[in-house]
Amino acid sequence: MKEQIKAYISKIQRLLKEDLPNEKLEKVKEEFTIKIAFYQHERFVHLIVLTTTAILSMLGIGFYLVTYNNKLLLATMLLLILLIPYIFHYYFLENSLQKLYLFYDELLKK
Repeated sequence: MKEQIKAYISKIQRLLKEDLPNEKLEKVKEEFTIKIAFYQHERFVHLIVLTTTAILSMLGIGFYLVTYNNKLLLATMLLLILLIPYIFHYYFLENSLQKLYLFYDELLKK
C-alpha cells in the first residue's frame, strides 16, 4: 500500500506541473476523488485496527496486573509489538492523505 500511495503522489505531482487540456483535467479530477475516497477508507480501517489493538493492549496490561498470568503477559506483549508498526503505518496514511488534499486543492485551482 505504501508504494502504491507514493507512486500515486508522484504521478499527481507530475500532472500538476503539466499544462493539461480541460478534458484531461476533468478525468484527472474524477480519478483523484475516487483515489482519495479509497485511501480514506483504507485509513479508516487502519484506525479501527489501531484503536482495537491499543485497547486490547491496555486491557491486557490491566488484567495482567490483577492476575499476574504469564500467558496473558505474553499475549499482551505480542499485541504491543504489533501496535508499533500499526502506529507508523497509520501515521504514513494520515500524512499521505493530507498531501493529497493539498494536491486536490491545487488541482481545483487549475
